[in-house]
Amino acid sequence: MLRWKVKPNPWFQELMQWALYQTILDCRRPRYLCSAQIHRDLTLSHMDDGEVDIMCTALLRASKAGACFRPTTYQFLVLSRVLDRAINWSNGIVGSATDSIIDRYFPDSLPMTDAGRRPVVGDFSLMLGDEPPLNVSLPDEERRTCLFVDPNNDEDDIPY
Repeated sequence: MLRWKVKPNPWFQELMQWALYQTILDCRRPRYLCSAQIHRDLTLSHMDDGEVDIMCTALLRASKAGACFRPTTYQFLVLSRVLDRAINWSNGIVGSATDSIIDRYFPDSLPMTDAGRRPVVGDFSLMLGDEPPLNVSLPDEERRTCLFVDPNNDEDDIPY
């Protein structure tokens, strides 16, 4: 498990694992099938697709482990970009979903840009960490609130 701000509900773990899988597969897609480079999609200027693949693979493995692993600041930046890309490709999810999830699960000090910071060797592996605090939110309500309710819009007309 990854060490989030609060203990993740199953829907969030499933979403993050799916987003990481998608990114890993896209990094490994033969270039003759698609010329797009994933690191550019994710606006990670100091990484190439191979490095994105390595980091996302380490994050995916850690997310499935029984122990709790603490991502680095750069890994959280990558996770936020991977999440945003997956949500933007999904239908029926509100535009504010990424921000809602980041507010709920990501550290408060998350930088939104790589700002010239290059990943270091420690960013390609994970360290053991403490368990996150308990999540008191009901999974279905949290999922609905994060993915289908736009806090900037009073109308709640998206089916869920």
